[in-house]
Amino acid sequence: MSFFDLLKTVPIFSSLSDRELTVIEALQGVETFRRDEVIIKQEETGRSLYIVIEGAVSIKKSTPEAHKIRLAEVLRGEVLGALSALDAGPRLADGTAMQDCKLLALHHDKFLLFVQNEPQAAVTLMVNLLATLSQRLRKTDEKVHENEVSRVQEWERTDTTGDVPDDGDELCVPRNPVKTVRDRLRLS
Repeated sequence: MSFFDLLKTVPIFSSLSDRELTVIEALQGVETFRRDEVIIKQEETGRSLYIVIEGAVSIKKSTPEAHKIRLAEVLRGEVLGALSALDAGPRLADGTAMQDCKLLALHHDKFLLFVQNEPQAAVTLMVNLLATLSQRLRKTDEKVHENEVSRVQEWERTDTTGDVPDDGDELCVPRNPVKTVRDRLRLS
């Protein structure tokens, strides 16, 4: 599948004309990333919107407690770093290659050039981008709710050990938080 044909399948570009897609295609560059390589880093300034051509990207958000919450997987034809097209602000999460990846990159400056030169297409693109961001916000809100429910359920399944389960990157809470806090206070 050509890059042009791939762009037609990407929701934010799907309603653009062939001429407008040709303009977008000319503005993009291809970037490659190895498995486990960080593509976007939480808190760093975003300068590019990416479209996955090959591979998959894991999206995880770091918490203040240094835990990582897995938010999503971005697959072939999907957009990564969409907010950077709008404001070039700090990234909200990490994006790491789950396998070797090839991505189309649309840099913020080139996106703004497209907006200036193709105002009608830009309106269509912005509406599609906002729909994508709205859908992702809803999914993220569901994940946060699920995480909170999971934390409450874990607290309810307390035991007398006060141990904290260690299951890698996933967020966890003490089995018996009251006992854990009490024990820590005794040690100080």
